[in-house]
Amino acid sequence: MNDWLAGVFADTALPEDVAQAAKLCLNELVANVIVHGYPDGREGRIDVSVEPRDAALAVTVADDGIAFDPLAAPLAEAMTGLDDARIGGFGIKLFREASHSARYERSGGRNILRFVCG
Repeated sequence: MNDWLAGVFADTALPEDVAQAAKLCLNELVANVIVHGYPDGREGRIDVSVEPRDAALAVTVADDGIAFDPLAAPLAEAMTGLDDARIGGFGIKLFREASHSARYERSGGRNILRFVCG
């Protein structure tokens, strides 16, 4: 996916911070779908589309995994020290901080998440 995104970014005049935010969001979202969206081990489909808009990037991620709305999910609690540090749980927080205008819907057995970076 990162190679594909590099090609998309090369063909646009997106500011570097927008490209990095989009890359972060997509890596977190797609990884979460792969890890959590298919708990029964079945194969699935994840579609990603992007549309450059001036200095922003409109993104759609659609998958046929289990229903999950990342906009309604609780955020991971902040760590207070190394003793309570854990791996994972911060991807949704990173996504919410790096994007805006996010909308989620479940339609036709698919999760559809639309958002803008930039």
